[in-house]
Amino acid sequence: MQKRLKKILILCLFGSIIFPALGLAQVKTHAHQHSVKKLSLLCEKGNQLLRGRGGERDEEQGKQLVMEAAKSGEASCQFYLASMYQDGRWVGLDEEKAVYWYQLSAKQGFSGAEFALAKLYLEGKLLEKNEKTAQTWLEKEKKKKHA
Repeated sequence: MQKRLKKILILCLFGSIIFPALGLAQVKTHAHQHSVKKLSLLCEKGNQLLRGRGGERDEEQGKQLVMEAAKSGEASCQFYLASMYQDGRWVGLDEEKAVYWYQLSAKQGFSGAEFALAKLYLEGKLLEKNEKTAQTWLEKEKKKKHA
């Protein structure tokens, strides 16, 4: 067992000496991809629990999972949480929190959030009416659809 561990350590050290930048970049990329996938799965599980898909329904646990993924930066989950706050589903109605989460999601380029913000700026209900800002968000969202 110790011989095997030594071999692994030697290979890791050797690889990091010869290819330090490549090795580190690959590790960071892999870790980031794993983290994003994990957060996406966490959000999906939360959604399933909230809606009772798959036979089990646990709104409190589902809400916690969605919030955890959103707070960790998962853009689609931030959008989902924003819509929950805007509609008052599973959380209390809180328009300020809805706007906050839409903005975080949109800043990451999530098109649903970009469209939602554009709509809010056009309506002038939750945000001060601003057609120029609405147009900016619509253009960002539109570019993704035509890319």
